[in-house]
Amino acid sequence: MKTALVLRHVPFEDLGLLAPLLLQRGYALHTHDAGVGPLQDGLHPAPDLLVVLGGPLGAFDDAAYPFLADTLALLGERLARRQP
Repeated sequence: MKTALVLRHVPFEDLGLLAPLLLQRGYALHTHDAGVGPLQDGLHPAPDLLVVLGGPLGAFDDAAYPFLADTLALLGERLARRQP
């Protein structure tokens, strides 16, 4: 089964309309709350799809939210490997 890692930055955000679409396409959904436990825990095995949810945080707010550095590093790695 294909897996999708959903990276959530605020607890009130979810996949919304994307959830049923991904489930219909055979994805198992795994949600990781950014800043709660190591991000690496959700990466083994590597997900087929990464979905990064938004929120009031900005990419350059890493001084206030140090876990954003992990998010940006993960995005950079996946982009370099041309992974969705």
